[in-house]
Amino acid sequence: MKVASAKKARTKTPAKSGRRAAPVPPSPPEPAPCAPEAEPLPPPAQPAPQLVRLVVEGVPAAAVRVAGCFNDWSATATPMTALAPGCWSVELALLPGRYEYLLLVDGQWQTDPRCTQWAPNPYGGVNCVLEVFAAA
Repeated sequence: MKVASAKKARTKTPAKSGRRAAPVPPSPPEPAPCAPEAEPLPPPAQPAPQLVRLVVEGVPAAAVRVAGCFNDWSATATPMTALAPGCWSVELALLPGRYEYLLLVDGQWQTDPRCTQWAPNPYGGVNCVLEVFAAA
């Protein structure tokens, strides 16, 4: 009969070698306390709308309106005021840029007689061009 012998469980101890353990880097320093919050920066400067006076002369009519890309080509949004017979005026608040427009004189589309710049429109005619430059 075979008798089982009881063996002691041995724990191994690491063998000593000539090597040293790598040094542990020091902990990072504690962060400095936060500076008090600075005032938030203002938003970037936006150009301000400029008041542009559009004057039309030599247009005898009962009613004149101006329509263009500045009012979504609305035939009713921007009526002009009669200054004298055949002389009409309106003030528009416009950002710097290029604007196309036409006059609606007694219900008929026409160009501004004082206009010096035009752009072709999709209907075979031309639109007047108004350029607004940034104020100095």
